[in-house]
Amino acid sequence: MLAPIRKGIAAHWSVAKVGAMPANRFGLFMSKNRFFHIMGYMHFSNNKSPKASTDRAWKIRPVVDVLQRTFARGYRVPPPVISFDEATLPSRSKYNPTRQLNKDKPHKWGTKRATSAQERTAASPVRDGSTQRRNGDEGLAPIDADHRLEENPDTVDCEQGTKRRHRSCKVCALFKVKPRKFTKYFCPECSTGNRCTYLSNIAREGRDKTCFQIWHADWSSGNDIPRALLQEHKIRNRPPPSHPGKKRGRTAQEHRRSMGGDEDGAAASEVGAGESGDADSAAEADDEF
Repeated sequence: MLAPIRKGIAAHWSVAKVGAMPANRFGLFMSKNRFFHIMGYMHFSNNKSPKASTDRAWKIRPVVDVLQRTFARGYRVPPPVISFDEATLPSRSKYNPTRQLNKDKPHKWGTKRATSAQERTAASPVRDGSTQRRNGDEGLAPIDADHRLEENPDTVDCEQGTKRRHRSCKVCALFKVKPRKFTKYFCPECSTGNRCTYLSNIAREGRDKTCFQIWHADWSSGNDIPRALLQEHKIRNRPPPSHPGKKRGRTAQEHRRSMGGDEDGAAASEVGAGESGDADSAAEADDEF
């Protein structure tokens, strides 16, 4: 009865399969004639009531009311704010066409699904002012409501299908997190032209706040970055030279000058060698005579 058929109730006793119902399933429990005979004497409501002409479900209204009260006792009232997050169902089977690689998840291979999360602990960077601060974070500056995270529009084709292109996180790069962390989210308000500011929406190890919150709340959208981090970010940790006493490479101009001087010296030496050869030959001729 829960699978309605447009042809009518009698179609449940059909000897052929109709829709999702198997053939003659109701006939195993009750014949069609007996069912309609009982239905003629079964009434749940008074047909002479004024509501019978306005309520289309008046005949089964008492049954519906009982079901509503019964199911309401098993459900809780939903909260005013519902947070959604992405979860990964672990799956390493190569026969799963929906599996993909998620480097930042406990299970790297799996299928992404949307799940509900707790409002206070969900990694949601875009919230209203009342839910922006956590317990113990009363001193944090509120994040501007105009700033938000968007996914990278660029895509890349891989073995797992088409995925969003990931870029290096700005905050993780300043903290020099190893291995390098990548994300597909960026803040369009903090970006300039084609140079997007990519910020992760999860809290890394050793930090209680997400990179999005650090960039906007602690660093005032990148305007108050600690000077020590900027200096360390500019100074590259290059390996020590293999030959400490070796002179630096000469420039192209110095190289041309040295090549020109060598050519002049070679020509002068050839002239000097020729003159000395003539003098020796003349001395040998005098000795013979």
